[in-house]
Amino acid sequence: MIKKGRIWLALLLSGMFLITGWQVYAGEQGTEEPEEVICTPEDAGEETPEDNVTDVPALTPEQTETDSEETGEVPADAAAESETEAAESEAVEASPEEELLQLAYADVVYRTHCQTYGWLPWVRNGEEAGVTGQSKRMEAMNIYLENATASGSVEYRTHCQTYGWLDWVKDGELTGTTGEAKRLEAIEIRLTGEMAEAFDIYYRVHCQTFGWMGWAKNGASAGSAGYSKRLEAIEIRLVRKGGAAPGSTDNAFASANGQGAGPQSGTGSRLVEYCTHVQTYGWQNYVSDGQMSGTSGESKRLEGIRIRLPDQKYRGSIQYRTHVQTYGWQNYVLNGAMSGTEGESKRLEAIQIRLTGEMANRYDVYYRVHCQTFGWMGWAKNDEPAGTAGYAKRLEGIEIRLVEKGGAAPGSTADAYKEYTAPAPAAVEDTTVMSEANWQVLINTIGAVESGGQIYGNRNYSAYAGQFAASPYEYTCTLGWAQFYGAEAQRLIQNIFNANSFVFRSIDTNGVIEKRLGGDWVSEMWDPSASEKNTLIRLITSDVGKQQQDLLFRAEMTPIVSNCENTFTRNAKAVIMYAEIAHLGGQAAANRIFKRCAGNYTTSRIIASLKQDQKDYSNNQQVGDSMYDLRHAKCAEFVERYVQ
Repeated sequence: MIKKGRIWLALLLSGMFLITGWQVYAGEQGTEEPEEVICTPEDAGEETPEDNVTDVPALTPEQTETDSEETGEVPADAAAESETEAAESEAVEASPEEELLQLAYADVVYRTHCQTYGWLPWVRNGEEAGVTGQSKRMEAMNIYLENATASGSVEYRTHCQTYGWLDWVKDGELTGTTGEAKRLEAIEIRLTGEMAEAFDIYYRVHCQTFGWMGWAKNGASAGSAGYSKRLEAIEIRLVRKGGAAPGSTDNAFASANGQGAGPQSGTGSRLVEYCTHVQTYGWQNYVSDGQMSGTSGESKRLEGIRIRLPDQKYRGSIQYRTHVQTYGWQNYVLNGAMSGTEGESKRLEAIQIRLTGEMANRYDVYYRVHCQTFGWMGWAKNDEPAGTAGYAKRLEGIEIRLVEKGGAAPGSTADAYKEYTAPAPAAVEDTTVMSEANWQVLINTIGAVESGGQIYGNRNYSAYAGQFAASPYEYTCTLGWAQFYGAEAQRLIQNIFNANSFVFRSIDTNGVIEKRLGGDWVSEMWDPSASEKNTLIRLITSDVGKQQQDLLFRAEMTPIVSNCENTFTRNAKAVIMYAEIAHLGGQAAANRIFKRCAGNYTTSRIIASLKQDQKDYSNNQQVGDSMYDLRHAKCAEFVERYVQ
């Protein structure tokens, strides 16, 4: 494009030189002053938009200087010299590069996808795109350059509800979403190449509550962040480099919760920037490139974090996740979205950060955290964890840097992460004769009929039944896949505390469940509240909680299995049926059923003995009652199929 512009300029200057010569000659002859001559792009043989007519620039003293300056005579070879310059215009530049860029031209064309209406028509050069006065959100955009006489692109990205800052796109590609009902909240637009040298790109948005905001330019943010306000319309214009803004540039971007606008595009001053939500203070301002976010010496926990790449030169994203008190590791988020919590008073305990795409090929991301008790820890990089897990220690500060791929770490990488490992639980002494393979059949069978939906091998570690949910005789809660009730449920929770008090207290943050361990759940008829129930479920579904459920079940079943082997039979099928009956109704009930078998311990005989309970109408809570027929039948089916 620039090459064509140079041809045009050379022809233009040659024509003006001839015109000037004629004017001088005519002045000597006393003729009338000639009409003003305007040289258009069509004169140079190139088609451009009708409004692209540029006034002829004033000629420099060098261009009007002649050998006969004092006399005013035109040298005889002036015309020939101009013709020679025109012929050689391909090889000789007529003016500096800056003058060529001043003659560049382009239209900026854009459209919006709006709530209710979908895609609206294309507009250009400062026209309004979108809908105002109807409370309709912008959801997506396309922007491109048309009729450009200089090289380069238009690049842009939007801040989208839920997702935060999206990746940069360019030249008509879509930014935002369609079909997801997500509002756009802010936008950044920038030029590249010769277009960026020739023009500033200005843009302003109409934002919910704020109305028309000030003009932003060249990659600065326009709109809002932290307010959850929709964009409704936008105007975009190209202005000659250094020219006046189309209007006021005040209040182009409104920020809340520390989500400030990034630096001007192209400065190269910031590779990564981040802000944290701090106990008491809320969201802090963004910092960048190794600066500390958070506090030091104030014992304030970090609760949330946002990380973004303000002026990235390569495609890709920055992704991150945090380990949060109570919840553990969260899912990854990216490009300025929040990780952690807000308004829940939950501490961050660890973090992982990684780059994707070409950014990951160009840079390593390093980060270190200031942690309660441990102070500044070592530098982690490229998705390694930094901080602690299992210690219930808060993060108080963080530093993040991008380093060119393979470059040296900013400091020591030792002890970037610590994870508490609970002592190995004491093994349950197994005095039974039954093989380990058949022990697994017992576990899988009882797991299926207690909480696994009658599916062999299934067990629901998060199972919970409240007071009286299973029977009118169960005065408190029932917990876990093996349905531990009363003293057993309390023992399970005590075992979790004994195995890892750090994890326990990081879940039971207000200490309510720990206090309950000092009482008697059954005699007190403790009915957990909704919040207490949620805490109990989080405890039993933690890694240590699942481990302790398995260990407690094995510990409770071992003497029952041993009693069957020593009193009735060592046949594995019968032993498992005995254990299932005892787990449901107690060992006395299992003894009653097996005594009826009179030495015949086949599964069919055990089922028949169970059904004799149905002739006893004294109560409806006997292990052989009809409500348990399916349960016992499934146990018989599983032991016949799987026992070795």
